Amino acid sequence: MRLGLSHTKVRLPRTAVFTSLKDLTLEFVELAAGSGHLLARLSSAACCPSLQKVRMMRINFVEWTKELVLDAGELLELSMEGVNSELLELRTPKLLHLEINECDHLESLRVSAPGLKELTYIGNTAFIHDPLPCLRRLKIDLLSHMGVDDDDEEEDPNSSNICLLNRCSSSIRCLLVHLYVPRIYAKFKSDLMLTIFLFLLLIFPDPRFDRQENVRCIDLIEDKIPQLPNVTSLLVNIDVECQRHSFGNTVADNWKSSDISLANLRQAEFRGMTGTGFELRFLQFVLANATDLQSVTVSFNLYFIEEEEEEEEEEEEEEEEDSRMCYFLHTLLGDGTWTACEDENFDKPYKCSKLYKWTPSPFAVRARKRHRSSKCDRKLQLVLN
Repeated sequence: MRLGLSHTKVRLPRTAVFTSLKDLTLEFVELAAGSGHLLARLSSAACCPSLQKVRMMRINFVEWTKELVLDAGELLELSMEGVNSELLELRTPKLLHLEINECDHLESLRVSAPGLKELTYIGNTAFIHDPLPCLRRLKIDLLSHMGVDDDDEEEDPNSSNICLLNRCSSSIRCLLVHLYVPRIYAKFKSDLMLTIFLFLLLIFPDPRFDRQENVRCIDLIEDKIPQLPNVTSLLVNIDVECQRHSFGNTVADNWKSSDISLANLRQAEFRGMTGTGFELRFLQFVLANATDLQSVTVSFNLYFIEEEEEEEEEEEEEEEEDSRMCYFLHTLLGDGTWTACEDENFDKPYKCSKLYKWTPSPFAVRARKRHRSSKCDRKLQLVLN
């Protein structure tokens, strides 16, 4: 049995029991005065003993509900977005999938879910201190830099997620990071460096003072990401607010590609490229030691390419645009074949993306099979927005 309520005002029952209800969805629901505290009962075994899946999104409490305790012994999946309670306690011994997004007022979170396998934790600052020994897939958000007034000590917005990474570093296999790169002042340029074998995700520019007096920009990532030796799949989704052409332009000369061990990387995916020399240099740096690649996917964001051309007041024909992308691809990986493919991530009418896939030559495949490591395959994805 499934129950879904959306865009309505509800007075929750005080004594009713729904023994067959397994799937509950509440979206954009306003709880009538005096019934806010009953939300916990509705989502718990006392009211719904068979409940296995709960989704709550943008619940409006007419009266402030400070504490929300979900006691659901059969619950397998829980998704919460914009549920503004200060204290949240989950007593869910069978919970496997948990998603908590943008619960802005959340100050304390207790999670009793020893078998939890997947966790999405986006836009929250509350710490999770409970053990999650079975966690395999983690999705978080991180802020790369922050402008700070010297007279104002601000909290690191990444603290809770960095703590979570440290606690689960040995169990995570798949890591998805939404990295937000804010608009840094005109002279400040950020750069991203990726590894997957020991996983280092670092933003490396030194803090430097801007023209604005007493304001500096501090790095929130450097030296804080733990080593995650068991990660086999990494997706980094980068939301870049600064100029796109600055991406990858400050790879330090003293960085050695040999320090990045990607010998077991089989698949790599880079989305949202614009074909600049800076991007090319960065990707060459990342893939320099990926000696056993089976496939590489590169997509170009035509919107940003055209935007750069307008800024430079240059009118290039479509052949020249294709030539630019062709040069980028074959300089990145020449020993193999690049094939144009349809990008399913973009709507067809807009045609704002071109996607290409690389496969190694048959000779290279045969040679690699003879020397292939027995270690697990790894996958890397990088997405620029």
